[in-house]
Amino acid sequence: DSSTREGSPWLLDLEEGRKTPLAGDDHWYWGPDWSPDGRRVACCSSRSGAGEVWELETAPDGAWRLLTRHGGNCAAAGYAPDGKRLAFLSRRDGPYDLWVLEADGETRALTRQGLWLDPFEGLGPRVGVSFAWSPDGRELAYSLARRDGDRAWALEVHAAPVDGGAPRLLLRRRAETREEC
Repeated sequence: DSSTREGSPWLLDLEEGRKTPLAGDDHWYWGPDWSPDGRRVACCSSRSGAGEVWELETAPDGAWRLLTRHGGNCAAAGYAPDGKRLAFLSRRDGPYDLWVLEADGETRALTRQGLWLDPFEGLGPRVGVSFAWSPDGRELAYSLARRDGDRAWALEVHAAPVDGGAPRLLLRRRAETREEC
């Protein structure tokens, strides 16, 4: 379909092999995640002109709903196991950090470490972050690769309590190149 951009989300029926576009527009979509109940998909999109978190009801007549108004880019979104919160990467205040969207619509930064710099701006001191909720939804684990001195890299995995408190380091591995992380 020529009205659907390459970066648009699609629904793939694995049994029949049928693809259905979830958005027939000219915007970008990235970092999607299914809600635990399978009724919604959250992702980052340029629908509002900047990378914000959007949610789509997956019912046949489902509509898109803007969830954040950060004015900065987001890079990925992920539902908590109970589906009531969303975590997302955003560079609202500079480099990308991990944020939490509460059920009441409030957002707050979970990290202030500059987890990831925009890949289009070149490799910064920290690149390549991913995150995952703990099964009970009380913590978010995240990884990052960053420069450790002039030539070495370090891969770190941290866990941050969602309701407050300092992140704790779970793993640190040193490597000579980023690819070894």
